[in-house]
Amino acid sequence: MKKTLAAALVGMFVLSACGPDEENSETSGETNVEEQEEQEKTTANENREQEQDESKNQETDDENNSESQENHNSTSDENTSEENEGAGNTEKEQQEAETEDTSSGDNEVSEEDESTNENNQEGEIAKVEVSGIVFDYIEGHEDFDAEEVKLMVEDREEEENVYHAQVFTFGPEDAERQGTQTLRWYSIDKMSGEVKNETPGMEEENEENENETSETEITVSEIASMSPEERESHHRNLAVDEEHVMDRVFDQLLLPGVHENTRSYEGRVGPEESIRFEFPNAENSADRTIAEAHVEEDGYYSMNMSQYEFSKGEEIIVRISGGYPQEQVFELPVYGEEEEKEIIRVR
Repeated sequence: MKKTLAAALVGMFVLSACGPDEENSETSGETNVEEQEEQEKTTANENREQEQDESKNQETDDENNSESQENHNSTSDENTSEENEGAGNTEKEQQEAETEDTSSGDNEVSEEDESTNENNQEGEIAKVEVSGIVFDYIEGHEDFDAEEVKLMVEDREEEENVYHAQVFTFGPEDAERQGTQTLRWYSIDKMSGEVKNETPGMEEENEENENETSETEITVSEIASMSPEERESHHRNLAVDEEHVMDRVFDQLLLPGVHENTRSYEGRVGPEESIRFEFPNAENSADRTIAEAHVEEDGYYSMNMSQYEFSKGEEIIVRISGGYPQEQVFELPVYGEEEEKEIIRVR
């Protein structure tokens, strides 16, 4: 029993010795856990606050960037708008300037037309048409080449019904010397286009020419009334070497017949073509006299035949050039003299 009591006492002593430390240990452990949890909460709160601060800062940055971008875009739009307005104003100014120029040009043309209408009565020949009339007259009535002279047309106030044309040779443009080179003076009726030679000392010759002209009838060649197929066949028969003749030369070509008494000859080629005539030389058959006809804008040409000699049975060589690999060559046979064949026309 003593042993039992002693053991019990020992056990109580042991329990007494161990009890407070264990309680302190447990209490300390609980305290540490609470402190750790509190620290974690504090850390979490700090992290949360930091994240919120960063979020706010990001939002602030975004707002600042947005405002900056808006300001930039606004400035860019304003600049673009100003540039567009400036460009629009420039284009508008250019359009207004062009409109003013066009209007000014229209007014000038209108004033010129009104002036022309005031000067030219109905049916009256315009001044610009006189040169062609005079050159045609020269080719049919004079012994000099129309291509070797110049022409000046005058519209004198004191003579309202006629134009005056001065014909002179090529030379110095000095007015004082020009008078000494004058070949002819002509008057041209403004309504009928009749040409009269008013050169001093040539009045009698003028009367003879007028009488001759009145007795001479202009003959329109039958080639003018041929069909395109008939004309092509006619011209192919005149070709020197048909193999070298190109088809397009026949499109506008008109080569009427020539007679011994023909002194004014008209025909037609393409507007961009040129035509030369080679006349036989009576003194030396090996030599030929070459003359180039003046081709008008519509392709018609005329030749003054009176200054060349040719007889029945001879041939006049015609050479056409202009865009061809080689000249297109034809031969015009000279027919015998016939009435009303002095002036040959095709229109």
